[in-house]
Amino acid sequence: MGASAKRTAPPAEALSDSAPAAQLVPDSGPSLERLKVLVVDDDRDARDILRYMLEEHGAQVVTAENAGAALIALRVERPDLLLSDIGMPGVDGYELMRRIRQLGPDEGGRVPAAAISAFARSEDRRRALMAGYQMHLSKPVEPAELRAVCASLADRS
Repeated sequence: MGASAKRTAPPAEALSDSAPAAQLVPDSGPSLERLKVLVVDDDRDARDILRYMLEEHGAQVVTAENAGAALIALRVERPDLLLSDIGMPGVDGYELMRRIRQLGPDEGGRVPAAAISAFARSEDRRRALMAGYQMHLSKPVEPAELRAVCASLADRS
């Protein structure tokens, strides 16, 4: 849904006992309008899914397929927040975040960030936080949780 699109009520024939509750309840979650998000993941499908979930709620999404591209995008695009996979070949998400945190504030070194990973043990979350992420999300990410995390990182909750 675009930034100017409005939700409309489903047609009367869609309102049956089997209609999902989400169709019946207006969207009242936090706004991601004009929030620029850098999504880093080596898997194209994962990047596309995250892009879709964020753009559905008004975010502007920039993607990168690896750490090198992410560091360039961070400096050029100046995102409001970063979402990064951990398990990437070469430079993983932990090392990417350590490199980002070594940058000065004017280079994006203080960008709010969440790790997104299939690694969901408490040790994995601790490692992500120690590397410099503020939050850790487990894959697959639920859209409502992703939106809440982004809003929280951007101080829009």
